[in-house]
Amino acid sequence: MSSSTREPRQFRARTGCLTCRDRHIKCDEAIPRCRNCAKSDRICERGIRLNFIDIQTPGPQPQKTLPPGTQLVFRDESHNVASGYTVSSNSRTCARQLGFEASNKGAGQSESGKAKEEQNPSTTLDGLVDSSRLVNKFDESLLIEVFIEKVGPWMDSLDPSQPFTTVLPFYALSEDTGTVHWAMLACGARYLMPTETSFYQTRAFENFQGHVGNMSKQNSLLCVVTAVLLTACEAISDGGIACNHIEATTELINRMNITGSSPGLEGACFWFMATVTLVYGLRSNVPLVGYNPERMRYTMDGSIPSAGGLSGDEGKWAQRMIYICTKVAKLRANISHNVPDYTVERVQKECEQYKEWCDEWARSVPRSMMPLCYIPPAPSEEDGGGEDGGPSSIFPHILLVKPCATIARLLYHTSCLILAHVHIMAGTAAKDRTHLESMKRRHAVDICGIASQAEDKYVAPKSPIAAGS
Repeated sequence: MSSSTREPRQFRARTGCLTCRDRHIKCDEAIPRCRNCAKSDRICERGIRLNFIDIQTPGPQPQKTLPPGTQLVFRDESHNVASGYTVSSNSRTCARQLGFEASNKGAGQSESGKAKEEQNPSTTLDGLVDSSRLVNKFDESLLIEVFIEKVGPWMDSLDPSQPFTTVLPFYALSEDTGTVHWAMLACGARYLMPTETSFYQTRAFENFQGHVGNMSKQNSLLCVVTAVLLTACEAISDGGIACNHIEATTELINRMNITGSSPGLEGACFWFMATVTLVYGLRSNVPLVGYNPERMRYTMDGSIPSAGGLSGDEGKWAQRMIYICTKVAKLRANISHNVPDYTVERVQKECEQYKEWCDEWARSVPRSMMPLCYIPPAPSEEDGGGEDGGPSSIFPHILLVKPCATIARLLYHTSCLILAHVHIMAGTAAKDRTHLESMKRRHAVDICGIASQAEDKYVAPKSPIAAGS
C-alpha cells in the first residue's frame, strides 16, 4: 500500500472516561456521561489517573555516601503530567486528585516557572495587563472559575450588580498583600472539598490576623472583605459557621460603619452577613450578641417604586423581607430563652405587627417576586399519580425565576410559620389554635416545595433554604 493511501495514525485520547479505559473500548468523550456508560448503565468516572512503574533491579545497588552539607533538590513534576488532561470545574474527584488538602503546598510554582518569571518580570498580555495582575497557575485558575460560577452568584443573590462575581476577582488581584486573593481561592477549594481545610484558607487567615492587628483606614475594606469571604468559606463547609466568627465579622462591619445602603462591595458584604446571621439565628434559635437588626430598619421606610408592578427592585424587596424575618427570629429567640419584659400582651402585639408586615409584603411585591409555576402536591402512586401525568409528590412544585425572589419567598413563609408557632406558645385560645396549626403546615409545605426546586443542590442548603426546615 502506498504512503498516499495510508490511513492517518490514531492518537490515544486523554479526555475519555476512566470506565471506558478500564473496559478497553473507545470513548466518545461525551459530557457528563458518555454513550458507552449510558448504554450499559455504568458510572462514567472521570478524573486524573497517574500510573507509576515499579522498577526492580536484579541485585542490590551500590550505596553512595554524600559529603556533609550536600543539598538535595526534589522536583515534583506531577503538575506537568496532569496538564495533559482536561479537568472540569465541577469534578470533586479531580479536585481531590489535584490536592487541596491543608498540607499541600501546590500553590507554589515549579522551579522552571520561577526561573521564567525572574527572566521576564515585565511580561504583559498584549502589552495591556501586567503579569503581576494575572493568574498564571492552573490550580488557582480552576478555583477562581469555581468561585465565579458557583460561590460568587450565591453571595450576590440580593444584589443585581453582582459585586462578588464581577468586582471582587479584580479587586483581589489589585490588592498587594494577596489576602483577598487567598480567601477567594479558599472559597473555591471549599466548594470542591467541603470537608477539607485548604492551604489557601490557612494562608488567608494568617494574613487576615496580621491586618486586623494593624487595621487602618487604608486596609479597612480589605479586612471586611476577607472576613466575609472566610465566613462564606465556613458556610459552604459541612461543619457550619462558628457563632463567634459571625459576631466578630459583624462587629468589624459595625466598626467600619458599613450599612445596607453602602455602595459596591461594602453594601454587598453587609447584606451577605445579614443573611448569614439570620440563617444562623433561625437554625440555632439563639439571640446573637452585638447584632442589631435596626441597622436595616430603613428598608421599611417609604414605599418601593416597583410596588405592584411587573418587575423591578427585587433586591430591595428581598432586603425588606430579611429585616422582617430578622425581627421575627429575634422575637422567637427571646421567648425561648425567657428574656425579661416579654409579656403575653407584648408577644401578641409584636406577632400581629409582624404578620401585618408579611401580608403587606406579599401583596405589594412585583410579579417577578411571585411564583411562576405552582403545581399542588400530586396523589401517591397507589392513587394513580397526578391528574396531568406528572410524578407523585407530597410537596408542591413551586418555581421562582430569580435567586433573590427564591430567598425572599422562603423567608416570607418561614416568618409566617414562626409567627403561627409563637402565637400558639403565647397561649392562644383553643378556637384559634386549629387555624394556626393549619397555617403552620401550609407554610412548611411551601418551604419544602421551593427548596426542592433549588438549582444548585450543594450551595443552596447553606442559604436560607435550610432555615425553614
